[in-house]
Amino acid sequence: MNYDTSCTHNSLPLGLSRFSNIRESNMVYVDKTRLISKIASQRVPIFFSRPRRFGKSLLVNTLASLFSKGLDSFHGLDIEKTWNDKTYPVVHLDFSGIADKNPLEFKKDLTETIIEEFDMVGIVKKSDELGIRSPDRIINEIGKKLKNNSTVLLIDEYDAPLTHHIDKPNELEEIMSILNNFYSTIKQYTDRFRFIFITGITRASHVSIFSAFNNLKDLSLKKNITLSLDLHKEI
Repeated sequence: MNYDTSCTHNSLPLGLSRFSNIRESNMVYVDKTRLISKIASQRVPIFFSRPRRFGKSLLVNTLASLFSKGLDSFHGLDIEKTWNDKTYPVVHLDFSGIADKNPLEFKKDLTETIIEEFDMVGIVKKSDELGIRSPDRIINEIGKKLKNNSTVLLIDEYDAPLTHHIDKPNELEEIMSILNNFYSTIKQYTDRFRFIFITGITRASHVSIFSAFNNLKDLSLKKNITLSLDLHKEI
């Protein structure tokens, strides 16, 4: 395990989840970018679960920085030796911000979040006529506009809406239905995305993320992630 030797003090990035802020502030950063390079080189959807406060959001933000800005914030790190991909529009959906909504509000807010994120990278405009406003319909309309391997999709805390409604069976069932349709539609356009990365704290077996993505690579319980990735080369 290597450490970023550019640090001039021992300040720890406690509570920070933005990779560029950590690097620009010369805080301690444990260099795991050799592994991140292997993960980002994959051409299949990847799922990665870890408990809260285990750095999932920082990992997602690091991937966002890599794909959107290249090696700008990675000077001196291992990934400089291995990474030679171009940059891409990066769409980042964080489900934690809408987890407490009732099913109707969740459906509306997820739809608006999708449109806003794709608008920010110039793929659609909020003013576009995108048909019926539901997450799966919006993804379907957007997917038709995308070229193959053209966009990166990062989904953080995918299971937050599920765990928030775990004690409300009726609402949970509605939330699951919305998510099932959402992920099933993404599956139809997997080839349009250069990289799909999904995180959460659980592996919810009843959500179609795991049945829709028949080629989903689950790294959560792998003892040797590097070996697992080496056995699943790029396609």
